[in-house]
Amino acid sequence: MNNKGKNYLFEVSWEVCNKVGGINTVIKSKAPQMIRYYRDRYCLIGPYFPKKAVTEFRERIPPDKLQNIFERLREEGIICHYGKWLINGEPNTILIDYTGYIHKNNEIKARLWERYRIDSLGTYFHDFDEPILWG
Repeated sequence: MNNKGKNYLFEVSWEVCNKVGGINTVIKSKAPQMIRYYRDRYCLIGPYFPKKAVTEFRERIPPDKLQNIFERLREEGIICHYGKWLINGEPNTILIDYTGYIHKNNEIKARLWERYRIDSLGTYFHDFDEPILWG
């Protein structure tokens, strides 16, 4: 494979460092091959849950090109953690802590209703609100 390119691959999933169903297993199983091809240009993005991160994630200083982006997001209440997911291949990983954005929950749900008619009345925080805040 030609891995001399400068393309990056960012893979975004609710199940990065957060096992909920089968997608977590799919990501874990393909990560070594993705790293072989993209090397350090492969990066996973998922939600930050401190209790899960403590055993599955090793935080590192983010590369210079990400530090400015992380700082701007911090100003919006979104905290990014950069490091390695402790799975085979240890892919670069960004975990996003969206809890500082919770105050925007109703605004986001209203926008989803106005634009797409997605009904969020009676939803549960962990099943609906949490993923839309993160996304």
